[in-house]
Amino acid sequence: KRQPRATIQSGIKREASSLFAKESFSSKAFMSSLFELVLIEWLSQGCFQFLSTVALYMTPLALQRILLRVSSHGTDDDENKCVLPISITMALLMLFLGPAIKSIGDGQNYVRGRHIGVRIKAALLGAIYQKSLIVDLSASKESVGKINNLISVDVS
Repeated sequence: KRQPRATIQSGIKREASSLFAKESFSSKAFMSSLFELVLIEWLSQGCFQFLSTVALYMTPLALQRILLRVSSHGTDDDENKCVLPISITMALLMLFLGPAIKSIGDGQNYVRGRHIGVRIKAALLGAIYQKSLIVDLSASKESVGKINNLISVDVS
């Protein structure tokens, strides 16, 4: 069952604030926390990219198999010349499924990339907000809200 969008966003904010809750942290710890935050999405994006890349080559290989079969007038001596030794039925199936699998892989790759971007943006905004609460602005004439707004616009 899918979770509502608000629940997912509050979960991301909760994860980000727990990752960056320490008052002082090094840039190495910050980067490793960001990496930990998006690791699962990043790996799934890589899997969908791999699926899309494999599907890209399905159509030309299937077409080569079909053309070799047609040019040899239906005899079985075309088996040795083919890069991919598959049946004609499988080649016809690959001819039509290749582009469909590629489009699904590309779409999921794009969605996963957007999820990663949203998670990193939320984490950066949370870290900036946490840092702005710690900073002493008694010597400055600017308010915390104004500085936080300027920095969060830069993150976006």
